[in-house]
Parts: sequence; C-alpha cells; structure tokens
Amino acid sequence: MLVSVTSIVSIRPFGSIFGAKIEDQSHPSVGAMIRVKASAKVMLGQPAVGDVWDVQGSLIDTSAYGLQIDATKATRKMPTGKLITNFLAGHAPGVGPERAKALWQHFGVGLKTVLSDEANIPAIADVIAPDRKNLAPQLAAACVREWKDAEAETRTLVWLDAQGIDDVSIARRICQILGDTAIERLITNPYCLVPLLAWKKVDPLALKLLAEAGVESPASDIRRLVGACDAVVKAHIKAGHTAGTLESLSSGLVDCLDVSVESALIKDAIAAGKRFGAILSVTEDWWRAPGCAAMEDSVQQRLRDICVSKSQVKVPNAKVIEQLLLDARAGGHHCIRSSAKRS
Repeated sequence: MLVSVTSIVSIRPFGSIFGAKIEDQSHPSVGAMIRVKASAKVMLGQPAVGDVWDVQGSLIDTSAYGLQIDATKATRKMPTGKLITNFLAGHAPGVGPERAKALWQHFGVGLKTVLSDEANIPAIADVIAPDRKNLAPQLAAACVREWKDAEAETRTLVWLDAQGIDDVSIARRICQILGDTAIERLITNPYCLVPLLAWKKVDPLALKLLAEAGVESPASDIRRLVGACDAVVKAHIKAGHTAGTLESLSSGLVDCLDVSVESALIKDAIAAGKRFGAILSVTEDWWRAPGCAAMEDSVQQRLRDICVSKSQVKVPNAKVIEQLLLDARAGGHHCIRSSAKRS
C-alpha cells in the first residue's frame, strides 16, 4: 500500500521506524495514521518526512502504537498530485508547507515536470518567494536538486529491483557510483556490475539485457568477454594475487564463459582484456591486475626516489618496524601512518 511519511521515529543502520499516513485510495483504512517498521534489508532507500512509500506486509492493531506494519518490502515512490508539496516541504531546506503549496497552486499537475528541469528555476523562484529576490533562486534550486536526486535514485532502485538485484546495500552502491545515469549505463554495458556482484549473478542479467537491446550474439559480445576478464582478475585479487599466468586466466575464463579451453572465445576474451585494459600483459605467459599494478608501481617509484634522494632517510629500528607490522595487520595503512609519525 502507498503511505506518506509524516514523522521519523528512528533511523539506524539495521532499519527504520516512521510514522505514516495511508494514501492508497483502494485500501480500506485510507487516511489512517500508522507506524511502519522496516529492516535495512527490505528498504530500497531511506525514509524522510514527505516521502511516499510502497509498503508491503500485514497491518496489525497494536495496543502500544495503534496500527503498525512490519514491512516485508518497502520501496520509495515519487509522489504525485498534492503529495508533491509534502515532499518539497520535507526535503528542500527553507521551503516549508506554505511555499510548497504555492508551487502546487501555480503549476498544478505539471509541477512534477517543472521540477525535473534546471531551466525552470527562474519560473519556480518567481512563485516560491516573489518578495525575496535574493533568496528565491536558492530555494528554487534546492527544490529542483532534491527532486531530481530523489527521482534518479528512486528510478534506479526500482529498476534494479525489477532486474532481480534485491541486495539493498549493493543497489545503493550502484546508485552512488553510477549516479543519475545508472540505468542508461547499465543498459549500455551491464558488465560494469562485475566489481560489485558475483559473476554468476551478473552474467545472466547482462545476457538478458543485451538480448533485450537487440544484440544478436550476447554470449560472444565483447562487453561480456571483457567482463569475464574482470571477473577472473577479481577472483585472483580476492585470493591474494596481483598477477597471474596465461593458464590461470584461461582456466578462469573457461568457468565464466562456460566453454572449453579450446574455444575461440577464450582467445578472443584474452585479446579483448588486453585491448581494453582489463589485464596488463607483462610477458607472453604473465599478466598483472591493472589496479594492483598501479599501486605496486607507485610504491616502486617511491622507493627509487628515496634511493636517489640526497636527503637522508631515517630507518626505524627493529622494535618500531615490528610495531608497524603489527599495526598493518590490525588496521591497514592508516595505522601504519600513525605509527610512523610516532617513530
């Protein structure tokens, strides 16, 4: 059912509780105030006052909190009609209910379209605060920014959910990394998901999207071949390796592409991986992981600079070195840096 958020009771990493009003006209309790409890695992987004959510689950009448629903799934929706004013009042700093209401009265059902384009900021400013010429453009820009950010994230989250990507934390990372063009970029090359998801989850989804886009032979598409190389490199790094042999690469590609080692796809994938930078060729039989190679080369160059530097480098004693290693095992390079300063 559709509900609008009226208050936030609690937002924690493990979940949220918020007050809401049932807006679903087909629901027998439309207009009633309820309490929604939802774990982070079932929420596509984070609630804020003014939001509209599609909440699934059983509505029960509790003695302590009245009507309450323990959500089995909760997805933020973009509001329509007069609910847009609640969204603007709750999200855009300085706007408030009265200014949001003025926008609705002026633009009506077209307000959603108006808010989706920065070119309309002057027109919004003229309505939102006509007597505050300096403040009005800032308020108008805030309205457009908040609307577009929420619209893009909501559209992406709903699309990802429809594609079977139901891990909320991964969906949020995709939104953060790919931004408001996430859907378009994923349709263009769905294998950009390889760093975030297991190959066995990416490949079926990507093959489906490529087929829907009209690609005649998705299985041999160069995007898939490069993605397979990325997946093999990812597996090597996870196992603690920053380089590999041609044999280990071929073996990994056999598993990813589900072909025999004699298949022409293996050679095509290796060539594509080299061409598009998924792997860095060292010798005929060896390759390096690009990201790891950049870090290793940086360390190597730093050591070379130290060697040719005229200034003296203070070498820590054995006790300090031992502590540095202990810190590295405990907390990584940040701890190393702090220990180095202490020395």
